[in-house]
Amino acid sequence: MAAAANCCLVTGGAAVLAIIGTANPASFVPQEEYADWYFRVTGSNHLAGVKTKMKRILW
Repeated sequence: MAAAANCCLVTGGAAVLAIIGTANPASFVPQEEYADWYFRVTGSNHLAGVKTKMKRILW
């Protein structure tokens, strides 16, 4: 049993982790503008009823 417990241990060094990034991507769309953006990008502006319902769901 001891051999199984030691199989995953790494000896002789420290682990180093460096992460560089941003929390908000360049294509960030605020929630209150998302429905308008989505329907404009997908070419679905003619679906006014669905757009209104989506705005209600998002808020």
